[in-house]
Amino acid sequence: MADGRIFVGGGHNGGAHIGLPTGNIFDPSNDTWSTTANMSFPRWYPTVTTLADGRELVLVGETSCPGCEVTTPEIYNPSTNSWTKLTTATHYFDYYPHVFTLTDGRVFVAASTEHPNASMMLNLTTNTWSAFGGPAIEGGSSAMYLPGKIVKCGKTVDPDETATPSTTATYVIDTSQAGATWRAVQSMAFPRAYHTLTLLPDGTVLATGGGP
Repeated sequence: MADGRIFVGGGHNGGAHIGLPTGNIFDPSNDTWSTTANMSFPRWYPTVTTLADGRELVLVGETSCPGCEVTTPEIYNPSTNSWTKLTTATHYFDYYPHVFTLTDGRVFVAASTEHPNASMMLNLTTNTWSAFGGPAIEGGSSAMYLPGKIVKCGKTVDPDETATPSTTATYVIDTSQAGATWRAVQSMAFPRAYHTLTLLPDGTVLATGGGP
């Protein structure tokens, strides 16, 4: 969070695919946890993203069964300890969307981890999604290496489906350019799935882990 505390949205209550509506905040200054007001929806495996104004955007998460993803985003405001449902911004994303806050306040979903998804842009002024980046392409992990510039590479994988070979393919996009689409660049040396991309201090991106 903007003040250095750590926000955790949703969770798992012990039953299969059963989500929790809770929000929790860890304060590293005194090693304590506190709870927030509940979300409107229970969510297991949601993605949480800090917005430019310090609020927290929560996307997807399962409610009570396999594939029962929440399609309505919610935003937590730490100043008021309250949630807002974005009822005009409903959209289905597969597990673990890769979400980035852009310098102009928009939110970009570059990919998701389990299946190729067409990337989407959320306008928080109108609370609406629009397609951005062209057709769905692979990208098992993503990173923003410069403001508004995203790289994604490797294979998306659903562990419940038949295994398929990983890929070395790598793509970049500049979200500051109107009508930009994903552009193929030099591939990785090794095919990867279940890997992690990490931004380094010099602006390069490190790929670690993963397998063929």
